[in-house]
Amino acid sequence: MVAVFCMINFIEAIQNLLNPGKAEAYLAKELPNASTGGIAVNLAIVYALNAVAQLIGMVITTLLLGALIGMPTALGSLLSIATPIKIAGTIVVGLVLMVVFCGVLHLIAKAFGGRGTFMGQLYLQSFSSAALAPISFFFVMLLTVPLVGCIVLVFFLIFALYMIYLLYLMMKVVYKLDSRKAAYTVAAYMGVCFIIGILLGIAILAFNIASIMGASQGGLLKPV
Repeated sequence: MVAVFCMINFIEAIQNLLNPGKAEAYLAKELPNASTGGIAVNLAIVYALNAVAQLIGMVITTLLLGALIGMPTALGSLLSIATPIKIAGTIVVGLVLMVVFCGVLHLIAKAFGGRGTFMGQLYLQSFSSAALAPISFFFVMLLTVPLVGCIVLVFFLIFALYMIYLLYLMMKVVYKLDSRKAAYTVAAYMGVCFIIGILLGIAILAFNIASIMGASQGGLLKPV
């Protein structure tokens, strides 16, 4: 009975969150359930499915590469220590970035006169992510597959745009902002994310260039 009850609630969440006309009222109904435990459960669902999706995607990629470079070589890459490290790294980085960006969004909402709490915002974001995790599961799984990922990317971008709309609704529900201020909050947040993304990209590029130059200099200095 418990499993069936949870499944009914899960299906209800998907149906309401994917309905633009019902999503705001449904989020407002869920907000009073905000708690640290709820956030932990939601994030566990999100990242557990994310890890499984990544692993399945890697297996599919391995099968495709096996036909090109030989199955032993492809399997060796899949079964190497790098696979669990990559998945674990994605989870850790994802958790850290989610908390950081939620903090940024909270500060922006407060700057526009929001009266909500960080707990409420983080809960609704984690709740919506967990409820829509099955959809994200297929996107993450297929995006890791060569060629197929390019096609799926278009649908993923549409899904991502809808998630931004849900974020806009959360600003109205959590922080009691009117439509205009909620839109400004999300727009400012996206701008900050864009700037941070550029800075991170520059930092990664600089690190890679430094690594390549260091490796090349090491090769030049290597005794003949």
